[in-house]
Amino acid sequence: MSVQSNLDRFQSRKWGIFHHFLGGNNAYEWNCIVNRVNVDRWAEQLAELGCGFFGITLMQQRHTMLSPNETYNRITGYKPGEACAERDFVMDLSDALKKYDIDLMLYFTGDGPCNDASRIANNAFGFSTQKWNDETQKWEYDHDHDFYTEEYVDKWVSVLEEYALRYKDRVFAWWIDGCYKHLFESPAIRDKYLGKYKKAVRAGNPDALITFNDGYSFPWQKRGNPFSSTIQDDFTPGEEDSFFDIPTSRYVDGKQWFAFYCNGFWFDRETMKKGNHLSLVPTTKYTPDEIYDHVKQVNEKGGIVMFDTTFFDHEIIDPRQFYAMSKLRNL
Repeated sequence: MSVQSNLDRFQSRKWGIFHHFLGGNNAYEWNCIVNRVNVDRWAEQLAELGCGFFGITLMQQRHTMLSPNETYNRITGYKPGEACAERDFVMDLSDALKKYDIDLMLYFTGDGPCNDASRIANNAFGFSTQKWNDETQKWEYDHDHDFYTEEYVDKWVSVLEEYALRYKDRVFAWWIDGCYKHLFESPAIRDKYLGKYKKAVRAGNPDALITFNDGYSFPWQKRGNPFSSTIQDDFTPGEEDSFFDIPTSRYVDGKQWFAFYCNGFWFDRETMKKGNHLSLVPTTKYTPDEIYDHVKQVNEKGGIVMFDTTFFDHEIIDPRQFYAMSKLRNL
């Protein structure tokens, strides 16, 4: 196989589902959440919808990790099970998905466990995108004053590499968040540091695909179309909460056209502005026909789509979202 053949396989999958699997205020709670999930039931639902691949958060800003990682524990001082789940959830999920020929994508971040309230992981890795404000009693972003250092990147990449070496070709692609331009001293340094992430995932799977998120496609970028922000991308991160324009070709900026309809895709944008989107009840602002027609047209032009999706109580896909995507099995 090769990177290009893996990319061709990715394109042939047409569409997939993503899930932000987060939570747990302490080690006991986090392990209870992770241990209770029936991955076979998840896989059955995904297969029923006909999706070709499934993406999930290995971690996101919090100190908790979805699977064990000795490197993370060594650097932070956390004991096994305190931050990294005791269960190797990714291994179990991979086995379940294989039964239905569903590929696995993992989500990781460039800004690491920046929201570790205890500050243990933040201090251990030497970089945090958030700082505590004693006056407001809130965590506040401080992106404009701190940059990723090579020392930080090397430490954090070593955690990623352990996962990559363990899972090898069980993971066909990685979606790396938190790689915003303003967190790097220069575009050249950004490309260099992101290359370290790419090298790490390919240490486990030489054909692994990767993309680095530089944020939503805001008006001052290229709203309406996915875009690539680094030479290290194999496909566009494609983060957006409403339908993109239909692509004119398979590639954009020389990378595979990929759309990740995330977070607010199921919500009205104005409603989201009034509160935390994670606390909102999912709705379906697109009909099954609209979703089917969009994905079909995207596929016909060589593009790929992924939908952020809710699993109620970590058990079943939100029935409204399931229904909205139900016609995609006919692609």
